[in-house]
This record gives sequence, structure tokens and C-alpha cells, in this order.
Amino acid sequence: MITDEELFMQNILEERDQLFRETSKLRSQIQGYENFESERDSYEKQLSEKDAQIAKLLERIDWLQRKIWGKSSESFIPNDPRLRTVDFDGLDVLPEEKELATSAQEEIDAYKTKRVVEKVKITPVRKPIPENLPRVEIHLYPEGMDKDSIDLSMWTELEPEVTEIVERIPAKLFVNRFIRHKFVRKDKSLDVEKPIIIAPMPVLPLAKSYAGATLLADLAIDKYVNHLPFYRQIQMYSQLGISMAPSTINGWFGGMADLMRPTYYRLKEHLDGSSGHGELGLLSLRPRFASPEGGPGIVQELSRCDTDRRLCGLRFL
Repeated sequence: MITDEELFMQNILEERDQLFRETSKLRSQIQGYENFESERDSYEKQLSEKDAQIAKLLERIDWLQRKIWGKSSESFIPNDPRLRTVDFDGLDVLPEEKELATSAQEEIDAYKTKRVVEKVKITPVRKPIPENLPRVEIHLYPEGMDKDSIDLSMWTELEPEVTEIVERIPAKLFVNRFIRHKFVRKDKSLDVEKPIIIAPMPVLPLAKSYAGATLLADLAIDKYVNHLPFYRQIQMYSQLGISMAPSTINGWFGGMADLMRPTYYRLKEHLDGSSGHGELGLLSLRPRFASPEGGPGIVQELSRCDTDRRLCGLRFL
């Protein structure tokens, strides 16, 4: 059992320990503040240096602002008493000088005045449909009426409203079947030169070929006018239901080259025979497609650099 004396001694020891801890804490804090004065002096020195630098930068900023946005004026030049001066006081301004000054001031005022040109808004106008296109009339009547059932005793027809819409019929292929009828004489006893007669075959552009003149013309126009290469034309014709091999089209163009040979030579003679050009009248011919026999092709490039600019880079079929 703890007596009162032991309890008293224990309380005294606890208080002593608490005081010792507080004393140790205060001593450590005092040791940390020993260099406070020197640190404060260094901080004050740094602050003063920063203040001086800030003041210098502010002066530069003010100078730049005056330089950029301020009014720049020439430096003041004091009067030199040794220089002679001309006094115009008391002299009248001549009419010519007054007129020149007035016109100069008006010109300056007109230059300073900003003139705003009002733009006239142009309403776009739809380009009319060409009149040479054929028209197909489609008559539309109100609901419940038609051309034959209109009771003109009850209704008066006004001027109809017409709306035109452009449509296109896609290209289509068709086959011409030439049926050549053939006959033979019944009387065998007659001595005739031709006992069997048949209708003559019409002239075709290419012998032993199923390509007609319109098909060949479309191929050439699409190639050299619409700039469609052969492989694209083959794809387009396949969509129309006919399949053509590239070798077949090349063969057709070889035959067309032979057909265009007279036109080529005639045009060459016409251009070579032109007078007044001298050596510049000569042609530089470069075949683009050669015929199977090695002659000039269907397309020739004519380059003629003379005064007639219309013939420069001429291409023809």
C-alpha cells in the first residue's frame, strides 16, 4: 500500500520531468534564434537589391511605352542669336498662295476622311435552260380532276404555272441486224450471169468487226475530248451490258488510224503550203498512236510556233 509520502514524492518527480522537457524545448528554440540577426540582415540586403532592380525595370517600361505609344517630337533647338531671321509679320498672303494653301488643306482633309463604298448586293439569277432542248409536256390537274372530266360550266381555267426540270436519258446500246435477203431464179434454163442475187452489204467502217461508226466515234471523243482512258470506258460499257477486251479496242483504233490517213495528209499539205511563214511554217509531227503498218497514227500533235497562235498544240482526229 502506497503511503502519502511516496505519493507526494512521485508527484514531485513527474513535475520535475515535465519542467525538464519544457526547459530542453526552450533551449533548442533559443539555439535556433542565435543567427537570427545575421539572417535578417542578409534578407534585408536582398530585398533592397530587388527593389532597386524593380525600379530600374519600371523606368525602362515607362520609356518603352512613351517610345511606342507616346507622341514623338523633335528635340527643342534653341534660337541662335547669331543667325539672321526673316520676319513675315505684316506681309499679306498672295491670292495664289492662299488658293494653294486651301487646296492643300482640302486634299489633306479628303485623305484623312475614310470613305466607305456601299456594296450593292446582287441577287443571284438562275441561268435559263437552253431553248434548243426538246420539251416533254406533262399536264397535272388538281385532285379529282382530269382533262376529260372538268366541268367548264363550274370552273374557269386560269393561266397554268409551268416548272421546267432537266432530265437525262442514259446512253444505251443497240444492235443493228442487217438481214440480207437472197433470191435464186426458178428457171434454170436461162443463161444469166448471176442466178443467185443478194442485197449488198452496207459500207462499214471496219471490216470483219461488229463496231459501228457511232460506237467508234464515241470511243474517240471520250478518249481525246472527255479525257477518259480506255480502261474507264471499258468499265462504263460493262455497266451497259457489253464486255470489251482492251486488245479489241486497240485493234479498232488501229483501223481508225488507217481511215484517218487521208485527212492527216491533207491537213499536213494545207499547213505546209501556207505562205508567209518561211521555215516557221513547217510542222513538227509526233504520232501518238501508230497504225499497224507503222504509218502515222490516228492522233497527231501539231506544234506550230509562229504568228498564228491558234495552230499551236493543235490536236485532231
